[in-house]
Amino acid sequence: MQKNVGQETFPRILIEDVLGQLDARAVKVTTANGHVATGLERRSPVCGVKLGDEGYPFSVLFHQVEVGAAEGFIHVNRAVDQHGRCYWCLEDMDLPASIASHKILLFTATWGTGERECKAIEALCGVGAMEKDITLVSIIFVAVCSRFPQVRIVTAAIDSSVDPHTEDVIPGIGNFMARYNDYVRVNV
Repeated sequence: MQKNVGQETFPRILIEDVLGQLDARAVKVTTANGHVATGLERRSPVCGVKLGDEGYPFSVLFHQVEVGAAEGFIHVNRAVDQHGRCYWCLEDMDLPASIASHKILLFTATWGTGERECKAIEALCGVGAMEKDITLVSIIFVAVCSRFPQVRIVTAAIDSSVDPHTEDVIPGIGNFMARYNDYVRVNV
């Protein structure tokens, strides 16, 4: 990906790229004036699923490209057990009833350990989605999780380390949501 692409542009490029990779077949289209052109026809419907608030910017751009496509959300939160160990738990999800018949784009801005994303993929598989029909779309991540080897990953960059306390990617891109929404977080 070009480094001089604006921050509003590269998430859209990622979405357009992943949509171009989905299950499609070549078709001939005849225009109103009789010209025959070659195009693509998708074989399966597409659903965009936001993973937490980070997925929202992708969802907005996705619906600009795929007007009327199905959408959903999954919220996964980090919790601590009685022994002080951190784990991820499914908090809430709202998905189309027909999710199993869709190619699914799971949107998240950044991911470090991949545990949050694995929990979301488990939730999708738990309601009938096939692992091979899930594509994880992210701006930046650290390592590919081997737990779901058939899930596709489309990203802008791969970084090398994760903060062990916050699970943020280091050096990463900072707080993507803050940058996307043009605000600064103040700790009180």
